[in-house]
Amino acid sequence: MPGGNYYYDLRLINCTSNTLYRGTVTFFRPLLLTMSLYPNPAQDYVEVDLQQQEDSVAGPRPLPEDLQLAVVSLQGEMVLRREGIAFPMRLDVRALPEKEYVLLLRHGNRLERQRLLLRR
Repeated sequence: MPGGNYYYDLRLINCTSNTLYRGTVTFFRPLLLTMSLYPNPAQDYVEVDLQQQEDSVAGPRPLPEDLQLAVVSLQGEMVLRREGIAFPMRLDVRALPEKEYVLLLRHGNRLERQRLLLRR
């Protein structure tokens, strides 16, 4: 089942066919995304790919448009940021010092994290 809003019409009927309750229930199922980085540890570039859970009925769906990617040091400093990105992408990390980072992917109110190690 893909992410998004789902609506269900409910009706509670007793044994004499009288409707006791009728209403609509709404729930939201978030889109499930998995991010992969390679190579990791990286030297100059890192390939970032994004996979989403596929719906067995509808097949692959387009990725959300509100994706934001950030590279953050372990001290919390944002050292790189990209918006409006397409996947797979090649991220140039040559300007970053050799150490460990966290790559963050924000989509809506969800946040995916992957550790990234730079070695030269």
